[in-house]
Amino acid sequence: KCVVFDDSFEHEAWNDHPSQKRVCLIVDVWHPDLSDDEVKVFRFLEKAKMKRAKTVCLSQAETNEINQSTENFYSLIYNVREKLGNAALE
Repeated sequence: KCVVFDDSFEHEAWNDHPSQKRVCLIVDVWHPDLSDDEVKVFRFLEKAKMKRAKTVCLSQAETNEINQSTENFYSLIYNVREKLGNAALE
């Protein structure tokens, strides 16, 4: 089942199924009324946020603090690599 919706408003979503995973593909689209300069600022902020998440994940991996409850893009990749083996994703 695939659902597409606008998530630009405050909302909650959850998966109550006990044995199936819920996977979300999030696509960000800039509002057409934003100027090029405004888009540049938002891109800069997003890039900074991703760099920080990567730094935190790598730091946690070095100290073995990373686990299934760690939630960011890089920890997801790290956990999948750990399960499948690093060679599977290189």
